[in-house]
Amino acid sequence: MRSTVVGFFLLASVQWVAGLNEELVDAGVPAEIWRQAFTPEQCKEFIDVAEKSQWDTSPDSIDYKDMYQIDLYNKGEVGNAELYALLEPHVDRITQWMKDRFPESENSMDWVFLRKYSASLDRKGLQAHVDTNEHSLNVALNTDFEGGDLFFIRQDSDVGKLGLEKALGNDHPAVIYSNVPQGVENSTTYLYPYMETGQAYAHGKALWHGITTVMSGTKFSLLFFFDEPDYIKEGREEEVESKAVFQNSGQKTYDVFWENPEGGLRPTFSLAPGQNLAERTRKGHTFVVKDRETENVVQTFRVGCACDHSIHFSYNSLFSLFLSFFFFLSFFLSFFLS
Repeated sequence: MRSTVVGFFLLASVQWVAGLNEELVDAGVPAEIWRQAFTPEQCKEFIDVAEKSQWDTSPDSIDYKDMYQIDLYNKGEVGNAELYALLEPHVDRITQWMKDRFPESENSMDWVFLRKYSASLDRKGLQAHVDTNEHSLNVALNTDFEGGDLFFIRQDSDVGKLGLEKALGNDHPAVIYSNVPQGVENSTTYLYPYMETGQAYAHGKALWHGITTVMSGTKFSLLFFFDEPDYIKEGREEEVESKAVFQNSGQKTYDVFWENPEGGLRPTFSLAPGQNLAERTRKGHTFVVKDRETENVVQTFRVGCACDHSIHFSYNSLFSLFLSFFFFLSFFLSFFLS
């Protein structure tokens, strides 16, 4: 059944890329270029207002680092009113541009948000990932930074072929999910499209993409998500089952617990060195990983979206020794300073 579904989507993908940018399609990246979605002056206005606003630093569902995000519009409601006022005059032309490129889709603009990546923040880049919505539009708001390149994984590469099948199945394989390339040279696997201020790329949900590490300065992007799944638009993500794959690549045995919302930890399973195990879960669930030998907590993982995840832990004895020393030192200082 799975191969039948994948085969259907592969056929649909061939039809879908026919109207896209030929240069990118030939490079194994089905995406469309918008040479100037916004003027440099309009982009600067977005940045100026955003920097005076409150950034959402909740954990990202992709890598669980602080997001540094501002919602302009989400699920039919305006987020930041001042930023949305800058966007509103352009909504019709942006929607029409998407309809012209993807006429087979509804092209409902469901979510618009602004992102910040900076060398001075923990949010320096973003791992390779796929989106849950049908099509995305990524607008570059500035270029005065180093690093922070948008990258695509070519669908005709070995990694891309695996990723295409996994993406269409809404699965995040570790080989791609944890990868953040640091180069800027195009290769048989990665494509780094150059983006001028105000330029945009539109692509479908099966295309793996991410942001390389910002080395200096700050990168700003404006993102549009079109045609999100009904369960997201209706706020039912907690009702949708997903899969968390726990992977122990270390040399110790770990116990994994599910955090009961009503209190306490419930033992779920254990992982021996080199062992992997998949657990059915839902958005909002929290898992705690403990070192069996020391019973120290080595990782806490919260399911951030109704999609599949890969969770790695490879802590060795030296790390556990460091944790033990840290807890001992904390106890020692608190005892003598109290």
